[in-house]
Amino acid sequence: MKIFLNKFNFILDRDDRKKIYFIVLFSLIISFIEMIGISAVMPFIAIISNNNYIYENSFLKFIYDVLNFSNNIDFILFFGICLIGFYIIRAILTMVYFYVISKFARGKYNAISKEIFQKILNMKYIDFTNVKSSHYSKSIINEAYNFTTVIIAFLNIITEVFVIVLIYSLMFYVNFELTMLITSILVVSMLFLIKVVSKKIKKAGVQRDISQKSFYDIITNTFGSYKLIKLSINNVTNIQNRFTNSSINFTNSNIVSETISQLPRVFLESITFIMIIVIVLFLVFTSYENLMDKVPSLTLILLGLYRLMPSANRLLTSYGQIIYAHRSLDIIYEIYQCNAEQFSHQKEIDFKTNLELRNLTFGYEIEKPILKSINLSINKGEKVAFVGPSGSGKSSMVDILCGLITINKNILFVDNQEINDSNILSLRNKIGYIPQNVYLFDGTVAENICLGNKRDDEKIIDVLKKANIYDLLLTKEGLETEVGDSGVKLSGGQKQRIAIARALYMDPEILVLDEATSALDETTEQKIMDEILKVSTDKTLIMIAHRLKTIEHCDSVYELKNGSIRRKR
Repeated sequence: MKIFLNKFNFILDRDDRKKIYFIVLFSLIISFIEMIGISAVMPFIAIISNNNYIYENSFLKFIYDVLNFSNNIDFILFFGICLIGFYIIRAILTMVYFYVISKFARGKYNAISKEIFQKILNMKYIDFTNVKSSHYSKSIINEAYNFTTVIIAFLNIITEVFVIVLIYSLMFYVNFELTMLITSILVVSMLFLIKVVSKKIKKAGVQRDISQKSFYDIITNTFGSYKLIKLSINNVTNIQNRFTNSSINFTNSNIVSETISQLPRVFLESITFIMIIVIVLFLVFTSYENLMDKVPSLTLILLGLYRLMPSANRLLTSYGQIIYAHRSLDIIYEIYQCNAEQFSHQKEIDFKTNLELRNLTFGYEIEKPILKSINLSINKGEKVAFVGPSGSGKSSMVDILCGLITINKNILFVDNQEINDSNILSLRNKIGYIPQNVYLFDGTVAENICLGNKRDDEKIIDVLKKANIYDLLLTKEGLETEVGDSGVKLSGGQKQRIAIARALYMDPEILVLDEATSALDETTEQKIMDEILKVSTDKTLIMIAHRLKTIEHCDSVYELKNGSIRRKR
C-alpha cells in the first residue's frame, strides 16, 4: 500500500492534491449527512410507536414548543416532510459529489495523456528506441484512462471508509453488543472476500496488460506491412489467428474481473439478509413482551446495516478496481521516471570548419562496444559516405554525429567547440534528415513538408522544385495534394523526393541520408542521388549506403568493420 500511495502521489501534481483534499472534505460532509439521515429515522419511528416520546425527548419537545404545534399528528406530519426534504437534499448533494469526483478523475485523462506524450517526446532517443512504439500508444490511450479509474476507486474508498466509521459509531451508541456481533461477521466476511478476490483480479489485470500489448503490436505491425500481408493468404490467416487469440485473452481477463467484482455484492447481500432475519428472530424470542420499546433502536440498527452493505460493496469493488488496474499505475510511473533530455540555456554554434568525433567508444551494452576509439573529422561542405556490413555501427555513429545519441563529454565537436547540453539543439537544427523508410502522415504535401513549422508556400514551392517533384504536383492538386496514409498515394521515388523537400525546408547546413535510396531501383536511385548532389552543393552531406555506385561522387568514403573505421577513399 505504501508503494501504491508513493506512486500515486508522484503522478499527481500540487493542484491535484489540493483538489483531493477538497474532495475528502466533501466526502466527510456527505458521510455526516448519511449518519444524520439514519439517526433521524429512530426518533421518527419512536414518535409513531409512542406519541409521548415527543415530550420525553428534550430536543423534540423544544421544536414542538417553538413552532407552536397544537397536536401530535401535525408534528409527525411536519417531521415526516422534513425527513423527505432532507433525503432529497442528501440525494442532490451525493450526485454533486459523484460529479465532482468524475470531473476531477476523468478530467485528469487529458492532463496525464498529455504528460505521457510530453515525457515520450522528451525522452533520450536511445531510450525511446528500446521500447516498441505500440507500448507508448497503449500507455497514452489506455493506461492513462485506467489510471483515472484508479483515482475514482481511491476516492470512493476514502468516502466509504468515512461513511462506515460514522454509521458504526451511531450503531455502537445505540446497541454496542449487537453492533459488535454484526461487526465480527462483516469483518470476517470482508477479509475472506479480499483474500479470494485479490489474487484472481491481480492475475486478470496482468493478463489484460499482456493481451493489450499484443493487441497493439499486432495492429501496428499489420497496418505497417499491409501490402505484404495481402499478398499471402497464409499471412492473413496467421495474423487473424494471432489477433483472435489476443482478443480472447483480453476478453477473458475482463470477464474474470467483471464476474469477481460482483462477488462482494452477492455475498454481502446474502450475509446481510441472514443477519437481519437472525436479529429479528433473536429479539422476538428474547424480548417479545417489550418488543415495541425496541422497535426504534432495532430500526436504526437494521437501517444502518442496510446502508452499510452498499458501502462495504463499493469498498471491495473499488479495491478490486485498483488491484485490476495496478499495472496502469506502474506503467505510467515508469514513464514519468524516464530520463528526459536536460537542456540548459541554449547557445548558438557556428559550423564553419569541421564536425569531429574524438576517441568515440560506444555500445548499447557496455561490455559489447560496436564502435571502438573512433576518430573522425568531416569538413564543412564535404560529401562523406559510410559503408560496412549490417550491425557495424554506421547508423549509430551517424546518430551520434547528429546529436541524437548523447554520450560522454569531449566526444563530439563543431569547430573545436564541444557539443553538450548547452548547444546540442543548435546542432540538431542544422541537420536535414532523409531516412530509408520515409514516413508521410495522412495529409497534404504542404503539411508533410512543414511538419508543424510555420508554413511558407513560396519556400515550399522552392524546395519541391529542388527535389524535382513540383511539376508532377501541378498535374494534381499542387501543394494540397493528399499523400494518403503513410504516403500510399505516391510511388517510392515520389515519397523520397517529398522527403528531400522536407529536409531542405528548414535550410539545413548538413544533409544526412540514412540509406535513403536503398529501397529504390537503380535508375530511380541514380536520379534521386543526382538531385541530392545538385541541391547540396553548399551543404555538408553525410551518407550511409550499401551500393558503391551510389557514393561514387563522394569526397570521402569510410568503412566500418569490427568496431573500427578505415578510410577507403
